[in-house]
Amino acid sequence: MHSELVNSLAEYGIDKIDALTYVTLLKNGEIKISELAKIMNLDRGKLYRSVKKLQTLGMINSSFSNPIMCSAKPPSEALENILYLKESEYLTLKNQSTQIIKDLSKITLTVSNFTASNLLIIQGKTNIYAKIEKLLDNAKDTVYIVTTETDLHRMYFTSIPSKIQQLCTKNIDVKIITEQNPEVDLQYIKRLNSENIGFANLPSKGRIIVEKNSSLIMSGSSEKNSTSSTNLDSVLFTDSEEMVKNIFSLCDLIWHSSKKLTHVNLH
Repeated sequence: MHSELVNSLAEYGIDKIDALTYVTLLKNGEIKISELAKIMNLDRGKLYRSVKKLQTLGMINSSFSNPIMCSAKPPSEALENILYLKESEYLTLKNQSTQIIKDLSKITLTVSNFTASNLLIIQGKTNIYAKIEKLLDNAKDTVYIVTTETDLHRMYFTSIPSKIQQLCTKNIDVKIITEQNPEVDLQYIKRLNSENIGFANLPSKGRIIVEKNSSLIMSGSSEKNSTSSTNLDSVLFTDSEEMVKNIFSLCDLIWHSSKKLTHVNLH
């Protein structure tokens, strides 16, 4: 149970030791650092550094007394503090980006007319879903999302459903294909806001998100990383014309052979 909580906290950029420290404090209440070190079987120096980081993040309280006492803040308050810091970091970076873009735009290089395709490896679930959101944000044509039910569940807790809804209002099709499973949770799929949903035997347990004539996000099995560190999950992103065309054609074939979900099924 605790390992799953530690992995969940990693989504917020919290190191394993810091996450374990917070979870242990939640379990044990207010405690001396020396006692906490014994419970965690952790070097006291490392623990002091962890406590200091958690204080900075606003996740724990610690006293100025001797010996030092520390306790975990309620989870709702702790995560709210982290989100506030993340939002502040984002706004700072966004404000700085305008000037950085201007400065970088002054740098020019004479090159041939040849334009190479992008080929990137993106690691970590947070980064992966952010890339999917960006693909949907910029989509101008039909998009396929082919993935497992588990991955669709995780997507529900991102802004992917709202991005799909925005595309639907622009009359751009988002076609979701997932595994044939009689126990599939239709409510989660319904909340993804796509009007085009199909069930089929998937070629793998990986994920494919591809926009027609544009770009592609693809990975091997994401299921093996579902309970391990979120940083182990990785995808390939490319705008290679040939790869995009081939994978989109594959999705077309799967879509035409899939069993479509009707509005009647959803209610």
